[in-house]
Amino acid sequence: MIIRIRWRHRSGSVRVGPAGVALVWVVLALFVSPCKGKGPEAPMDEEQIQEIVYTYRDSSVPPQNHRSYVITVRPEKVEIVVDSYGDVLARKEHKITREEFNGILESFKRNGIRSAEVGTPDEGCVGGTGERVSCSNGKKQLFSGTLDHCGGETWGNLGGGVSAFAEDIRRLVPDLERLLE
Repeated sequence: MIIRIRWRHRSGSVRVGPAGVALVWVVLALFVSPCKGKGPEAPMDEEQIQEIVYTYRDSSVPPQNHRSYVITVRPEKVEIVVDSYGDVLARKEHKITREEFNGILESFKRNGIRSAEVGTPDEGCVGGTGERVSCSNGKKQLFSGTLDHCGGETWGNLGGGVSAFAEDIRRLVPDLERLLE
């Protein structure tokens, strides 16, 4: 089947043959297709991941009760930093095996962690908690997403089973409860 396009131009009719139609389709495909690594439909190459960071931001409470933390997972170790409004209260490292690191990569995949719009921001809500997940190849960030929780609502750009994924990461820190006291 041959498709011919014809439209009126102020200088007269213009005809476009099969090669022109093909060119139009190629140009449209380039502008409409998603960029690699952007958006939920573009898969991330988990083999490139050399670092996963889970951040928990505590709610607005008095400093003696505030405990935010960052857990960084690499193929050979997991590091946790606990703080209260920026003052570091604890910093600890634990060795892990490559199998444990691969287990976290599998959890990332199994729980469908991805970019996704979640909920609608509640501009009137203050004092909630927040979570962030990011991955890098050691030099360049490959993925990052956040969730905010406040007043029983959740919103952000991080989709999937974030709670289950975060629990798998927390299990790598054997003395987490003590560090959060």
